[in-house]
Amino acid sequence: MRKLILLGMLFLTTVLLDGQTPGFQWANSIGSTGGGDDVGKCIKTDVSGNTFVCGSFIGTVDFDPSPAIFNLSSYYGSQDFFIAKYGPTGNLIWAKGFGGLGIEDCPALAVDAAGNVYVAGSFVYTVDFDPSTNVSNLVQQYGTNLFLAKYDPSGNFVWAKGIIGNTTLNAFAEGLNVDMNGDILLTGSFSGTLDFDPSASTVNLISTGNLEIFIAKYTSAGNYVWAHRFGSTFADYAHSVSSDGAGNVYIAGQFKGTVDFDPSASTNTLVTGSSSDIFIAKYDLNGNYVWAKNMSSSSAGEDIYCIFSDASGNLYIAGDYGGTTDFDPSAGVYNLSIVGGVDAFFAKYNSSGNLIFARSIGGMNFDAAYSIVADALGSIYVTGGFRLTCDFDPSSSTANLITATNDGNDVDIFLAKYDVNGNYVWAKNMLGNSVSNDIGRAITLDGNSGVLITGQLYNTSDFDPSSAVNNLVASSGSSFFVGKYDLSSCNLLYGFSAQETVGGTDNGKRIKKDAAGNVYTMGNFIGTVDFDPSAVTATLSSPVTDGIFITKYDPSGNYIWAKCIVVEQINFGSVCSAADLYIDPTGNVYLTGSYNGTIDFDPSVATSTLTSYLGVNDQDAFFAKYDNSGNYLWAKSIGGVGSLVGAESGCVINSDAAGNVLVAGYFQTTTDFDPSPATATLSTSGFSEFAMFIAKYDLNGNYVWSKGIIGSANKIPKAITIDNSNIYLTGYFTGVADFDPAAPAYMLTASGSEDAFISKYDMNGNLVWANKIGGSSQDVGNSIVLDASGNIYTTGYFYGTVDFDPSASISNLVSAGTSDGYIAKYDNLGNYVWAKRFGGTNLEIVESIDLDMNNKIIISGYFYGTSDFDPSTNISNLVSVGNADCFLAAYDNSGSYSWAFSFGNVGSDRAYSVLTHNGSIYTTGYYGGTIDCDPSASVNNLISSGTTQDVFIAKYGSSTTTGHGKISIVTSMLLTFPNPNAGNFTIQCEEEDHAVILNQIGQVIQEVDLNVENNYKVQINNLRSGIYLIKGKNRSAKVIVN
Repeated sequence: MRKLILLGMLFLTTVLLDGQTPGFQWANSIGSTGGGDDVGKCIKTDVSGNTFVCGSFIGTVDFDPSPAIFNLSSYYGSQDFFIAKYGPTGNLIWAKGFGGLGIEDCPALAVDAAGNVYVAGSFVYTVDFDPSTNVSNLVQQYGTNLFLAKYDPSGNFVWAKGIIGNTTLNAFAEGLNVDMNGDILLTGSFSGTLDFDPSASTVNLISTGNLEIFIAKYTSAGNYVWAHRFGSTFADYAHSVSSDGAGNVYIAGQFKGTVDFDPSASTNTLVTGSSSDIFIAKYDLNGNYVWAKNMSSSSAGEDIYCIFSDASGNLYIAGDYGGTTDFDPSAGVYNLSIVGGVDAFFAKYNSSGNLIFARSIGGMNFDAAYSIVADALGSIYVTGGFRLTCDFDPSSSTANLITATNDGNDVDIFLAKYDVNGNYVWAKNMLGNSVSNDIGRAITLDGNSGVLITGQLYNTSDFDPSSAVNNLVASSGSSFFVGKYDLSSCNLLYGFSAQETVGGTDNGKRIKKDAAGNVYTMGNFIGTVDFDPSAVTATLSSPVTDGIFITKYDPSGNYIWAKCIVVEQINFGSVCSAADLYIDPTGNVYLTGSYNGTIDFDPSVATSTLTSYLGVNDQDAFFAKYDNSGNYLWAKSIGGVGSLVGAESGCVINSDAAGNVLVAGYFQTTTDFDPSPATATLSTSGFSEFAMFIAKYDLNGNYVWSKGIIGSANKIPKAITIDNSNIYLTGYFTGVADFDPAAPAYMLTASGSEDAFISKYDMNGNLVWANKIGGSSQDVGNSIVLDASGNIYTTGYFYGTVDFDPSASISNLVSAGTSDGYIAKYDNLGNYVWAKRFGGTNLEIVESIDLDMNNKIIISGYFYGTSDFDPSTNISNLVSVGNADCFLAAYDNSGSYSWAFSFGNVGSDRAYSVLTHNGSIYTTGYYGGTIDCDPSASVNNLISSGTTQDVFIAKYGSSTTTGHGKISIVTSMLLTFPNPNAGNFTIQCEEEDHAVILNQIGQVIQEVDLNVENNYKVQINNLRSGIYLIKGKNRSAKVIVN
């Protein structure tokens, strides 16, 4: 009897504790002061209560929440991934960062019983997965590839495996789990061909349509066990994987159309209606099909982000949905309907996939549940984000949470608890400010009765749900955070966010000139940037997200003006990106690109906004015009219409002699190209296709005509040029494309994953001719230019063997490495004249081409490794300093080599655009660290801000010297003569400066004040022979003493 009383008292205590409101324990945030997003994407614990977090970061980030500092730095503003381990009280144990030239992501993490850590994600190019001084590289082949890696409890490298594509376009690893035997389960989606066996053997899976679902199993040593794929002709996704005590495997995600979820010769299909459905599926430990279930919906707005299985084999899912969804996969019906916008849901099923219950969490705006977990008693914990007011009690009662401002601009993190039957226990939000966009991305439980969440944090949020205040402050961009709360009342145990100490990426994309030789640049920036290279400052700020800048400099590089288009805080969540810039003969400036949400295109104090069709959830194209002083004239939008809209972007822009504007880009579904109240729509053949458009508008931006280049896959224009009567385009396409917007069709079929194209249209948009350049892999046309005779020069990059002659004849070029650069010449009828390649065993990308006044060909781009820029049997090698160096190269009108030079640092530097004017060459792009832009023996350094990427603009004098031809730099610099010397030399400077003379170990030998009028004569006796550095504020030179 006494035992019964004790049990009853324990039960009563548990009920009382479950009913309490959550209280704060701790929370911390980790991010940058300079820009770039840092996101925690997955969180797990080990048996000792240690916490493991993985995610992505940009810039330099301090991962230690204590006063101590433990920085990791990404490669000069690119996105890298991290793994970090914290103790039971939130103290840093270790953190590791991994990255390379491209974008790396790590959304999935798992921990085994011994505390070993497994991570999975995607990468491009080459990445070293060993954080020690040793090197263990994985090398991408095509598209985006996958990685799977293991580290011991101390963060030491154990192994890394690549899941590499032969013709892969995209691959995403989204879910990772370690089963009862220590085997690894991986799920995600991919397109193209992907080899799932990381050993010397090959196990290719081939997607038959768009993105398809995969599930794969590996041993604890990373050895392949099995892999399966499932998909329809539409895009299908698996977001999460789990396993039970018997080794059964469960996956969850979204699909559309008809999908056979049985990998055997048998068929077990699920079929959606006209929109996508969510699904859960079960397989045994050998990967054999057990069952698959879908939840039918009246709209395309639902998705499952997480699946969790408990010890009894019950399944828990969480996500969001729109409209009405039947969560009972049987013949029965259990509908949930949204309150407004998009609502969150969570649901529970038994091991046979039968519904136990489903619950909705919602308000009038956006609500999403991103992660779910259940404890040993069956209590359920959910995290995600919501806007405005959200009711977290799925019963007839109400338990509202309200964001800090309740104005729709604020997304708050929520943490909610429900009992074993899905009944409400408590819910709390982390109050953000009016422009926060905070989201809980992942949740887990530890062995000490705590619940932990991670995700992304913008600005300032209070992570203590009690009346006390415990603010975490993100740096510019977003920071990742970890928060730990107790299970009974949600008291905060600890919390922190990573602090990014350096950040902000600035990128020069285009450089153009006007008739007077003034130079214009365009690109993206974040933070505060001084666009005046002189001692005077001219700052622009983009505090919320990437902004667009346009600048004008005179022919000597002196600042004239700079303008910016930025996202205002009131429009948080909006995005704008510029793709191309054009200057007409009178100096008017034209800009095109894409945007989401609401953007003010007037850089003055006046306002002129455009809003995309579905606000922040929809990408539309824009084109805009400014006068030669940068004053706003007009801006126009091109966007999707109807119930199902895709993405639109302007890619290239030009104007004719009459001031008519020509824009080319891509679009999806049905798009209205008339920015007036009238409509002029074009439609693609399917939602999965990016079709190309060409559109013409008059000098005031009024619609004239639009043409669509439709097909089975993607068509992306990369460059445009015109003559008096015609429009010329280059870019790339996949699948089958009809390049004739009228009847009859003119079909081109890509030979590989991507083929380059060149096409010509008259001024009414009628096809004149179209040709393709392609082999069995990836080939892209990036730039195009005409000479006075109408001959066409185009450039880009290619892989493998490619025939550059569109006729029945064959003119093959063969790449030496992953990608080589090419230059090709065609006459005005599209007939082949010649094609040349250059490169090495690594990477060469040509971004831009122009002709000088002598018809010499000038190209710019970037490369990695050792590259031979002479297409003849002669060799003219350049060797990169870092992961990617900038280059400029010149060739005569027959494609014969004239000269080439490069500049760069240990990170990634890119020259995106080049132009010529009156014998001078201009280029722009981005760089990180210190780069010497002078190809001569002199030194002309640029130094970026910290470890971020900065814009560079460089001007060079032309040269007709052949061989390794000299190019004299004509920007402001330090000159020394004679050089070498015996300790007596003269320093000449084009601007006032203070400089120091340093020896090879950095000791200051002398300080000097320099001015423009008088050269400074240096006489230093008893100098040892060697190289000395003269370092000014923003420039330097080398002098040799012997």
